[in-house]
Amino acid sequence: MSAEETTSILTSTRDHIETVLGEATALSPRDRRIVAYWTLATHGLPLLKIFPILRLLGKPGCGKSETERVIAPYVRRPHTMSLRAMTYATLRDDLSKANDGTVVIEEADNPTKIGNDAFEQLISDRYSRPTATGSVKEQRTEGGAWTTSPRLYFGATILHRRMPYVDAALDGRTITIRFKPNFSRAYKDFNPEDDTSKKISKLAQLLVLSLAEYQVPHGLPGRIRNTWRPLLAVAHLLGDQDFIDNIVARHAAVAAAELKEAQASEPDGLVLGAILYHIFEKGDVPDVPHFSNIRVSALSKTLWEEQRVEMNTRQVAQIARELGFATNKSHGQAVVSPTVATLLAACESEGYSDPEIDKLRLEAVKGIPISSLESVLPTKESAKENVRET
Repeated sequence: MSAEETTSILTSTRDHIETVLGEATALSPRDRRIVAYWTLATHGLPLLKIFPILRLLGKPGCGKSETERVIAPYVRRPHTMSLRAMTYATLRDDLSKANDGTVVIEEADNPTKIGNDAFEQLISDRYSRPTATGSVKEQRTEGGAWTTSPRLYFGATILHRRMPYVDAALDGRTITIRFKPNFSRAYKDFNPEDDTSKKISKLAQLLVLSLAEYQVPHGLPGRIRNTWRPLLAVAHLLGDQDFIDNIVARHAAVAAAELKEAQASEPDGLVLGAILYHIFEKGDVPDVPHFSNIRVSALSKTLWEEQRVEMNTRQVAQIARELGFATNKSHGQAVVSPTVATLLAACESEGYSDPEIDKLRLEAVKGIPISSLESVLPTKESAKENVRET
């Protein structure tokens, strides 16, 4: 197929999808284009190593199912499934049947027999070709020997959901389309059997796209850049620089914020958060930092009480040291000994900032020696004395 023919099919398929979505749903023109480019990008799957999840998120009756119906005829190798009564093994096997294809998962909020953690892990693994692998032992003939067979399940995934993910890291691997009800207008049901839809679907299945070499513009975080690459590559093939410069930039800003939140929920981010809590919140004067020893056991307790994350003291101490904090023994107890310097360095490495941290950083930038800065900041004991005097 020539480049001109490919461009023609891409253009006609994109325009058709956007038109039908405009008739059948309340999606904005921007979201319709994102869905159309995601659909077209599935035809590059055999040559890709990463492909984003498409999450259709919203209340019932907002157009999520109709959007699935609209795009299913135009994606590469569509396979629709429901999680009801499905076990982990059957889901993995069904995903394997759609290797290098597209799965449409209805009602993906409540995988009762699988468990949400296991379900989200499978979907997360499917996003990346190197991780979308598994194996299963099977007996090919009755009474025969058991053999180990590989299971490959990389591909495109459409999720029909009403709830956000439990694992925040999945947000960075997902392109989310949010649906809201609009009862002020009439809608037209999509008919996949009409002549135009059938003709364009047949043409779309001829597409074989090479998208992996596209160089994503600078300014997007690494995982976000990889997630958006297939869609940006399709836009580039069609000369749609406006989509690249404007629409994706807006969505990427939200996705980058979600990625930052996900990073904060990783073990090192959680331990840093617990240390910040003890420095700024646990003293006698709120929002005044107190640089004194913090018992590791107290950090472990805070992680459980505030985040419902269970870490033993050895794990907490190790992560604290990896963040750059000193750990010592005080009165027979393991303690973390934070300083202004180590706190600012840890926040810098984790990409964390808030007004109090910015204030400390500003004082350091103004040239106040860190040792002098620590000498004027109160410890818990000096803060308590100040309160008594007041």
